[in-house]
Amino acid sequence: MISLTAYQVTTTKDNLGLVKAINLDLEPGKATAIVGESGSGKSLTALGMWGLLSHPNLNFSGTLKAFDTTLQLGSQEWLNTCRSWYGKRIGYIFQDPMTALNPTKTCGFQLKEAILTPVNSKEEKAVQALKEVGLDASALKKYPFQLSGGQQQRVMIAMALINSPELIVADEPNTALDTESSQQMVALLRQLQVQRNATLLFVSHDFRLVADIADSIAVMQHGEVVEMAPADRILHNPQHPYTKALLKSRPRPEEKAYLLPEVSDWLEGKSTQQPLPKKQEANSPIAVSNLVGGYYHKSTFTQVAGPVTLDFNRYHTIGIVGKSGSGKSTLAKTLVGALKGKQGEIVIGNQRWELPLQHWKELRSKIQYVFQDPYGSLNPSLSLGSQLCQPFVNNGLGTQKQAQEKALTLLQTVGLQSTDYHKYPHEFSGGQRQRLVICRALMVSPQLLVCDESVSALDVSVQAKILNLLHQLQAELQLKILFISHDPDVVAYFCEEVIVLPATDT
Repeated sequence: MISLTAYQVTTTKDNLGLVKAINLDLEPGKATAIVGESGSGKSLTALGMWGLLSHPNLNFSGTLKAFDTTLQLGSQEWLNTCRSWYGKRIGYIFQDPMTALNPTKTCGFQLKEAILTPVNSKEEKAVQALKEVGLDASALKKYPFQLSGGQQQRVMIAMALINSPELIVADEPNTALDTESSQQMVALLRQLQVQRNATLLFVSHDFRLVADIADSIAVMQHGEVVEMAPADRILHNPQHPYTKALLKSRPRPEEKAYLLPEVSDWLEGKSTQQPLPKKQEANSPIAVSNLVGGYYHKSTFTQVAGPVTLDFNRYHTIGIVGKSGSGKSTLAKTLVGALKGKQGEIVIGNQRWELPLQHWKELRSKIQYVFQDPYGSLNPSLSLGSQLCQPFVNNGLGTQKQAQEKALTLLQTVGLQSTDYHKYPHEFSGGQRQRLVICRALMVSPQLLVCDESVSALDVSVQAKILNLLHQLQAELQLKILFISHDPDVVAYFCEEVIVLPATDT
């Protein structure tokens, strides 16, 4: 039994409680899931208890009993002991495999480097580890960027389990994966955990995945465990209002005529459904014909997806859905000129552009991109105001003063404060950052917004807020939206027309 008692995390500067005296028991050979919204303390608990989030600005306290050892959190002994367990007794599967894997080393090198127990042949051990996760020996010679997201995550699982650890910690390991790949990853992880009789601590904001893997579930809110019980009881007979609200906040296609209820709405008893704001037809016709997504290597073009035709004269929102590697993002980046296109025609109003284009400046002010990662798409060294004004001024739409006036107005439009203008990205939450990315895209008054997996990394509460915001912006600004996602429920709820891309061989 692994037990965490009176676990607290506070800030050094003002003693603010981030995690508040929680108790957590992990049964040997069982899977325990921690579920909650962003900022609820999930990762601070799952990773912090093992010293992976130790930081000068954070204070850790409590008692950890694991592997016949009792440790006082916050002590040097705790950090040193946990570090001696890494890889051997504890295996970690992190959220983003592209960040966790070294892009300059082959997967085989990284797998063999992770082997800490004596073996006759590290090569054979690495091949065996890959086979256990459904990959063949050819992956040893490949670099991470040569694998799909699902394959990268399988390599991460192989690395975490290669020394047969007694405890596996998985921190949001499905965020970058499509629904099918996520389900496959969870099934594989559950199978390996049961076969090895290992203990699993699984962190997620997705109750659908948790239902397939957890024996027990701990629900966290504002740094506290508000409910912990066997998985069946949590999923089918939740007791705490917050747990009930989380389960009710998933997008449902049958309710697409209404704004999504948010977690706060359920907690406050606001059950009345609000109809979607009425969307006006845009003055300028918008259509994309025979768009082909792909990439060039030297002078050779490799087609990944398409041709695809998008008729925004009939629909306000068109969705593209498909597995990881099907070419969704490749099509989106081709449409905005981030990838050099070989074929396609774009019509906006009375203007027509045929790919390949040499000059994109005029078209880019009409089509703007909202990226998946709200953290990586904002410059951490620049204030929000300078990042909002830059595209406005660079596109010759007005002076710096006019840009600032528009930025202050748009900040309020997307649900933020005018005082946020002088802040830096690190001062905002994930949901607020996504609003900021949308705000920046709106600075040049685009007619088409391309949202590329822009809600996939968000929990259900923040996801509902962003989808509702996009509905409202469409009504106010006559926006058309190309919405790309790997979540069929979200696409079915949000989009009027859906294009499904077939899976590729990769």
